[in-house]
Amino acid sequence: MSNTPDKEEKGFFDKVIETISEIWDGTKDKAEELKEEAGETIDHLKEKAAKSKTAVSAKAANVKKDASLKAEKLENKAKVEKEKLTAKAAGIKQKASAKLAATETSAKASVEKVKDKAESKAAATIAKAKKEAVVVKDQAEKSLKKASSVVDSTKKQAKEKAKSVADTAKTKAVAAKKEIAGKVSAKASAVKKKADNQK
Repeated sequence: MSNTPDKEEKGFFDKVIETISEIWDGTKDKAEELKEEAGETIDHLKEKAAKSKTAVSAKAANVKKDASLKAEKLENKAKVEKEKLTAKAAGIKQKASAKLAATETSAKASVEKVKDKAESKAAATIAKAKKEAVVVKDQAEKSLKKASSVVDSTKKQAKEKAKSVADTAKTKAVAAKKEIAGKVSAKASAVKKKADNQK
């Protein structure tokens, strides 16, 4: 028995090899197609990813830009508010300072006014007191002068009256003395005459 394959077996193997070759070729072609498709898909995904990345980057840039603009606006707004508050505080401070200065000026003016009024009143009181003192002094001098005049007049009257009384008393005394002397003389004459008659 020979080991050489007969024609039928050879034909069968050829068919098997051919079939395998066809399957291989088909698989190879399919693999190439899949590879190409996969490559296209990967490229598409890469492109899509790149586009998405670009879009995301653009969106992120826009968001960053918007955030920056918002932050800048908020900063400017805060700056404006700060300036307003600073100006308002300065205005309030200036107004308070002006009011304080006006109050101090008014207080000083009131003090000066009260002082001037007190000085004027004191001066008027002193002038009035001096005037009243002069009047009192004049009245006292007049009263003293009048009292002196009254005293002098009283002294004069008393002296005159004393002289008059003395003169009257002297006159009466002389008259009484003369009268007594006359009576004594008459009595003595009568006694003498009586005595002479008795002789």
